[in-house]
Amino acid sequence: MAGVYDCTKRQSGRISPRLPQLAVAMVLPAVLIAVLLLLGVRAPARAQDDPLATDTANIEDEIVYIDAAGHIRVFDPRQPDNVPPVAFRSPDAGWIDAAVGDVNGDGDDEIVAIGENGLLKVYDPVIASGPVPPENVINGIYWEELYATILPNRALLVDTGNFDAEPTTDEIVAVYVDPNNATSSFVQIYYQPLAPFDGRTWLPLTDVAASELWSDVATGNLDGAGVDELALVNEDLGALRVYRLEGNNVLNPFFISESDTKPWSDVAIGNVDNELVLPELVAVRNAAPPLPALVVQRYKSPDAFEDVGTRELLPSPRVVFLADVTGNGDEEMYLLRDVPAGDARPRLFISNLGIDGMFAFEVPLDSDNGYRYGAGGDIDGDGKDELAVVRDTGFKIFESPETNTNSYTVTLETNARTIVMGNLDALGKDRLTADVTRFDLSVNAGKQSSAQQLRLTNLTRPNNPVRYDIRLLPQVSFIRLSQISGDTPGTVSLTADATELLPA
Repeated sequence: MAGVYDCTKRQSGRISPRLPQLAVAMVLPAVLIAVLLLLGVRAPARAQDDPLATDTANIEDEIVYIDAAGHIRVFDPRQPDNVPPVAFRSPDAGWIDAAVGDVNGDGDDEIVAIGENGLLKVYDPVIASGPVPPENVINGIYWEELYATILPNRALLVDTGNFDAEPTTDEIVAVYVDPNNATSSFVQIYYQPLAPFDGRTWLPLTDVAASELWSDVATGNLDGAGVDELALVNEDLGALRVYRLEGNNVLNPFFISESDTKPWSDVAIGNVDNELVLPELVAVRNAAPPLPALVVQRYKSPDAFEDVGTRELLPSPRVVFLADVTGNGDEEMYLLRDVPAGDARPRLFISNLGIDGMFAFEVPLDSDNGYRYGAGGDIDGDGKDELAVVRDTGFKIFESPETNTNSYTVTLETNARTIVMGNLDALGKDRLTADVTRFDLSVNAGKQSSAQQLRLTNLTRPNNPVRYDIRLLPQVSFIRLSQISGDTPGTVSLTADATELLPA
């Protein structure tokens, strides 16, 4: 990791080789002390066996969203003491969607994003260790761009999942418009071909053409075969397909369901009943009673699914997302739907098929149906998921959805689409700090000043040594440092040497 400790202050004097004879003292010009944190050589991704074994491991999730201008942003509601909130903001705009996943195997999540122009990038918004570009710092936290590529055409969707034999890292799913047919699409999976699997080198693993322009995506290991399956929905055509990675990395759509009278609108994959190990396929469709609008299915060998739970709902939900709000291991299903103004029926509500007893979670939300999507994650680190829903003017966050519907609103501009949660700073971060913010050194011509000391420590993890190197910017000959490198905690003495600066 590299950082800069800035000891510059406004200049209160001017130094010259020819000093006035009667000048008793002088104040040195501002000098930038750049402290480069070298936290060791970047290790292969798989070398991190227990990422939560650090002194201040963070268990709180963060919220990733895209603002109205198209910047990727992070909102961090909670963080441990002495740890600044993650406040990442992408330097460029134009992003339309994002996902999170551990693509470099370091134990925390990275951000994978797509732009409408076909740009795909991987950002590491919190670098726990290793060298970084010193200019990439937001709120004291260093970040870097790991990878960038241009998809063959306009991007539609992005997600992450486990699609190869390397279990420590996630792969990337990108969906884009077919360059030769504006009404069809390609699904492409990217993987890392060689160690160290650090998120910087990606190649296509497989792709498949589809006659639909997909609008929703979910990944998960539905059949228990060791790698994930891929579920896709086109809400305009009402199509649902589940793809499986088979021999020679062929993506096979082994399950297809399509209806223009009861069209599918969204899909999720998760363990909504923890009596079984495998997750379920959870999908919603626009279907009026007596047809079910919520359908939960479980994989049935070799190429089928069977219904394990259904629910009639009116109006039908548009969106489904999952969250384990009780911390018992099975996820609850949360549904968002549009309801006419003045109608008392809830727009956000729960459905549950697992071991937890049913509890009433029903929220009317705003009458304009402005809340469009939602996500679950443990943003307060209590072992239970919280909920957040997004609209163009911000989030509504539910801190204890297992017991009540109390919420608070975060006002900010969003694209009203993207909201995902992940632990971006699971490893914590080393934070080099110094006990001095400026030096004022006075010295007679031909003399040396008394020494002043700078103490460097690791604020967030005091017992974790941070390697530092020090350089002066600009390089000047009249500043003397007792040492230019070391490990925290360390003390550096600084003196001004005017022995070669003679009076005028």
